[in-house]
Amino acid sequence: MYGKLFAQMYDGTLATRGPWQAMVTFQQMIILADRAGIVDMTREAIARRTTIPIEIINVGITALEQPDNESRTPAENGRRIVRLSTERDWGWQLVNYEQYRNIRSQEERREYMRLYQAKRRAASKQDVNNVSNVNQSSKQEAVSSMQEEEQLLASRDQQPSRSTGTAIPLVGGKHWAVDPKFLAELELAYPAVDGPATLLEIRAWCLSNPMKCKTERGIRRFINRWFERTQNA
Repeated sequence: MYGKLFAQMYDGTLATRGPWQAMVTFQQMIILADRAGIVDMTREAIARRTTIPIEIINVGITALEQPDNESRTPAENGRRIVRLSTERDWGWQLVNYEQYRNIRSQEERREYMRLYQAKRRAASKQDVNNVSNVNQSSKQEAVSSMQEEEQLLASRDQQPSRSTGTAIPLVGGKHWAVDPKFLAELELAYPAVDGPATLLEIRAWCLSNPMKCKTERGIRRFINRWFERTQNA
């Protein structure tokens, strides 16, 4: 069991409006959640595991279950947690847990790109030195190997396993599969935006607002505007 805590948590309404007990409780629930974002524990169990008084946990849970119209992600009307069952007062699902697990910090992205570019330059330099000493057949093999490596690095950079798996609901019950090339163009245009995580936000919003879903003709423009607003924010 593990979870990521990001600095942006301290910039949202949970930090600015409080109560502070909600922030403390939410941090602990992120850490205690399983890989699906579920905390299948009683309030007393959470207090015992974290050594935080039950009074603080109760206040925090009450606040986290409330809707928040100013939340960055509108899923579940901005609630941070929802109960697993209406038949009991314990056990919760963290609404945006998958989104937060997929977020890569800007520092991680910059470090990845630095290593990626350094490896490309090293491969290119080595290829130039070796080609002069081999015959034409060996030259073609070296060039082919370099191209395969570049394609592999590029595919890793674009994270296709995340992006191609994201289908945005459309009007009429249809779905639009996100083209990884389209995502790559968005990430170039809006470098401050985490592409895969933002697509998950858009998907969650469309699932929560089926009457406002877009057509296949207008979905690209809708996604672009969402990325633009996130970049400006």
